[in-house]
Amino acid sequence: MILDLTNILDKKKAETYFSKLLDTQKKIELKEIKAKRSVKHNAYLHVCITLFAIEFGYTIEEAKTLLKRDCEFMRYEKNGIVFLKATRKMLSDKLSKFIEWIRN
Repeated sequence: MILDLTNILDKKKAETYFSKLLDTQKKIELKEIKAKRSVKHNAYLHVCITLFAIEFGYTIEEAKTLLKRDCEFMRYEKNGIVFLKATRKMLSDKLSKFIEWIRN
């Protein structure tokens, strides 16, 4: 159930439902829904990657992989193996940070 807590009716509905869940003492998951990135933001990322690819003679996929390898916060390690984060799962703030890193 997705509710907008700025809406008074949704807020009441959330309070009622949460009270009901508290009474039943069940396991629940409560999470904030964060804003996804815009289409323009995503397009701008791909413009930056494409310009890098053209400048250095790589395909777009090669350029994206190289940029992620070079960017420290785009890598993570698991069981001693280094992996690259997927840009499609990034929210707006993290994507902005990656775009700014590419531009610099």
